[in-house]
Amino acid sequence: MKRDLVIQILVVVYYFLVGCSMQPVQEEQNRVALSLAQEYILSNQLRQAEIYLDKVSRYQKTTVEFHRIKSLYFMRTSRLDETIKYHEKSLEAFPRDIFLLNNLGVALVRVGEYTKACGLFKKTLEISLNGSQSALINYARCLISKDDVKKATILINRAKEIAKLPYIGLLTELNLVLIQGNYIEASQLNKIIQANSNYTQIIEYNEEHECLSRHVLARETDLTSSSLTPPSACIVPRYKT
Repeated sequence: MKRDLVIQILVVVYYFLVGCSMQPVQEEQNRVALSLAQEYILSNQLRQAEIYLDKVSRYQKTTVEFHRIKSLYFMRTSRLDETIKYHEKSLEAFPRDIFLLNNLGVALVRVGEYTKACGLFKKTLEISLNGSQSALINYARCLISKDDVKKATILINRAKEIAKLPYIGLLTELNLVLIQGNYIEASQLNKIIQANSNYTQIIEYNEEHECLSRHVLARETDLTSSSLTPPSACIVPRYKT
């Protein structure tokens, strides 16, 4: 009996040690799979990204890291209903995650749910203590639609302190300086945007840039801009809150 008990204990210890030795290997496999998935997402190779997202372990799929990368994947698709449902489900597990909150706001903007979206951007800023550049830019756009230019400008300036503004941030800043009548700065900003060929590939905001460029051109050529809509109306889509 004692011999059988010893054997059973040794078997349990063996499988425990094997399990422990395998854990670092699985963790490394998960890390590599998520890293590759993110690279494929950023290069718009979504089918390849799906393959690597499926490779991660069941446990890894419950982590916030996985949910953020899967969020990034959905934001690159055109499946808006599915994207919104995924983010809402993810936020049940991670209700204060600023990446998920902000991305859900962006998805809601794309389906015209502006009031809900702006509420999420504001919540993201509250949780991050104004530390999320993306949320700063997005909520500034909400404020422009409410004609709160002063606060929107404060948020954009804070976003510039965090990092160089992305395309949507530059468009928002261009909008603000046009509203404020700073046409020299508007012209300079517009030239910076036009000089970056990568921006033209972001189709979602091309219409907005064209609208703002018409305002800049009207001022540069001394043409009347009275027939143009206000710069704030150039935001695409319009944040009608």
